[in-house]
Amino acid sequence: YVFATESGGVINFIKYNAIGDTVWTKNYNDASWPNFYLREVRRTLDGGFIIGGRVGAFGAFGGCVIRTDSVGDTTWAKKYTDPFGSFALREIVQLEDSSFVISHGSGGAAYGAGLTAIDNSGNIIWSREVQPYSTNNIGDVSISKTTDGGLVQYFSELVYPVFYGLSLIKLNSEGLICGEPPIDLPTSIGTTNPAVGVGD
Repeated sequence: YVFATESGGVINFIKYNAIGDTVWTKNYNDASWPNFYLREVRRTLDGGFIIGGRVGAFGAFGGCVIRTDSVGDTTWAKKYTDPFGSFALREIVQLEDSSFVISHGSGGAAYGAGLTAIDNSGNIIWSREVQPYSTNNIGDVSISKTTDGGLVQYFSELVYPVFYGLSLIKLNSEGLICGEPPIDLPTSIGTTNPAVGVGD
């Protein structure tokens, strides 16, 4: 089992065996990443790990990603900014070509929905604002892979404190909308941490 926690901007990365004994403990601390907020930990195709979070203040977030090997040693760590505004990292998925797609808030105050693809060395391949901020604030911007090799991005829309619902957008592996309009789900679905299971 592997756990990542964050306290005071320091990321602690711990692996336990099947009976709960500590196998190794690693930490990462970068003074240039103020107010780090941990959002995501995933195992990668090569047996390593990728850790993501955000730094900075509301309206001026940066996205931070740490790549480690299978024993938690850092191979690279990078900070990303959004060309459309704030970059509030939410989730990371890895594609079959070993690249990663980051789902994040985008635009002014991170109220839009963005996607950024990076290669296995952390270099940006492309960055897109999938759903710009308009009247409604967009939050809980999440991402999943689909069975056809594409992506689905989903997010809530609200003008605080009024909730307007959830939307789904189908994209190809390059973050381009596949032609179908966003699917608006019923407002009876709650706003907190939406998750979508992808199937036929």
